[in-house]
Amino acid sequence: MADETHSKRLEALDLAELTCCGVLSGLWDYLPCMDPGPGREFWLVLHYVLTRVQDRLYCAWPDCGDFVPRMCLFAIPGPESRWHCVSCGGNSQPAGSVQFDQSTSAKASPTIYLAGDSTMAKLSGPINGWGEYLHYYVTVPVVNKAIAGRSARSFSEEGRFKEIETLLRPGDIVVVEFGHNDGGSPTSAADNGRSDCPGTGSETCRSGKTGDPVYTFSHYVEAAARSYLAAGAAGVVVSSQTPNNMWEGGRYNPAPSRFVAYAAAAAANVGEGASFVDHFQAVADMYLRLGSDATNALYPQDHTHTSPAGANLSAQAFAEAVQKDFNGTTPLKQYLKTDIPTVF
Repeated sequence: MADETHSKRLEALDLAELTCCGVLSGLWDYLPCMDPGPGREFWLVLHYVLTRVQDRLYCAWPDCGDFVPRMCLFAIPGPESRWHCVSCGGNSQPAGSVQFDQSTSAKASPTIYLAGDSTMAKLSGPINGWGEYLHYYVTVPVVNKAIAGRSARSFSEEGRFKEIETLLRPGDIVVVEFGHNDGGSPTSAADNGRSDCPGTGSETCRSGKTGDPVYTFSHYVEAAARSYLAAGAAGVVVSSQTPNNMWEGGRYNPAPSRFVAYAAAAAANVGEGASFVDHFQAVADMYLRLGSDATNALYPQDHTHTSPAGANLSAQAFAEAVQKDFNGTTPLKQYLKTDIPTVF
């Protein structure tokens, strides 16, 4: 009987969905992060998840430094009324120290979603993507949805832009950065499923492999941006691709790929709600400042992917570009930390 009860509790736990820091997840995922005290009272927390939906509130959480996302805060009855915050690792505060905002206009922080390729994505071994380090330089949660080997076309055809759209809440921000995998010829019989149709507008090609229609880089990026804005995003930041090793061979080569200009045009075409960050130029300026030896040391595997240190520097360059209004003001600026390093 005890085993059956325990099984039912686990089943209920899997069904108890939380939205913490913009990520929908089961409460079970948060249990390992909880402090021992809250962990002992875990089933009482679960009871509140399942039966006290109306008590899911926003609060100014002292240990988080910002408003806690909804459905992350739960009351634990006892001699001293306390609130437990799952998104902050399960630590608790006396009820009297927590300030609630029950208005319809929630003050919860937005989430920044990242869409991109391997230069942004979480990788392993001696290389990593810059999206894994952006959270060090902003005050709000970052969800990195970048996937290695993707282009604007494949990210769209695989439904990955759509996946981000389903996660968005009003006020969230999306950063879109592609270009490294978007070149090539889609009309070839060996079409790799990533190459975009050449052009900057409504041009259409046919895949030489499948016969399916293929659109331009601008088409894919603009369609995603418009869908995000329609879903309530506070803004879409179209970022130009990071450069390859500009000091390869010992000589500095700052020439950008055509997708840098395509990214700028896409943001301009979307108009209100979209902005452009020339990440390529920010990193290029940083590499010029670093010089040949220091830059080459950031590329342990090939001329495209950087070491974790290099990825972190690329994240710093992105944050600095946003801070300096490098290409105009973006909605990200208000969420930057105050001590952004100067790297270019």
